[in-house]
Amino acid sequence: MTLRENSIIKPGIGQSPIKRPHRVLLVDHETGVASIIELAGLKNDAGKRSKYARGPKFVDLAGLEVALNEKRIAEAVYQGPDHWSMLDQEYVESAASKYEQEKRRRRTAQRDANWSLIAPMLKGALARDIARNPMALRSSLVKRAKECKRNPTTLYRLLNLYLASGGVKNSLIPETHLRGGPGVSKIQTRKLGRKSRLEKSGKTEGSSYVLQEGDTEKLAIGYCLISKKTNEADAYRLTCGVYWATLRKKTAQQNSSHSIGGRHRHSSGTGAGS
Repeated sequence: MTLRENSIIKPGIGQSPIKRPHRVLLVDHETGVASIIELAGLKNDAGKRSKYARGPKFVDLAGLEVALNEKRIAEAVYQGPDHWSMLDQEYVESAASKYEQEKRRRRTAQRDANWSLIAPMLKGALARDIARNPMALRSSLVKRAKECKRNPTTLYRLLNLYLASGGVKNSLIPETHLRGGPGVSKIQTRKLGRKSRLEKSGKTEGSSYVLQEGDTEKLAIGYCLISKKTNEADAYRLTCGVYWATLRKKTAQQNSSHSIGGRHRHSSGTGAGS
């Protein structure tokens, strides 16, 4: 069994070379490589959803076909969202209310804006041609980003969404309808989560860990650090290092001053007693 371009492969039985479903963009038997791209937004076997539209990657074609024949990967059928195959008028008029219709018009307008960012780079090229020469694409993408005064990351994200969908323009429609309403801030009056060892031993108070006014904004800024290279844990540590590391320094200085003061009082008392 051989790989086919534009087919979907997913993890199979045993140790699979991929963890999530991918689309095959390029199969080049002359060079012995294949280019695949992860389908954004799908869940893996553990139920974890991918957060980013990752770019194409080259893999060994022979190794991938061996895994396919050994059923460590398998071909799959991927059914995209219904609106991918709809005309704009059909997409808007199928909404349940006029309010939702207006929201869909705004989404299609945003799709057109997204398409205008990447269309000049594509120039009618097929997905396999784009995947074959990623360095040439990178130079044109950086140039296009400067022309539009946009971050290259934004253009990469849109391009990856487009490629992963198999070249469907409607895949650029933002999924704002899947997002929840604005959150309501709550005042924290007690520490959340389990008690630490210091709390259990009675050496600290739980109230010292309660979020104060302004802490949520600092955590929100830290959340923006999450990216492909920075996970949630690293972003949290960086945020704590910037905003709250000085608390430890102040505490250490206070403890040091208390210790020095205690030794001074002890030596004074010894001298008076003698």
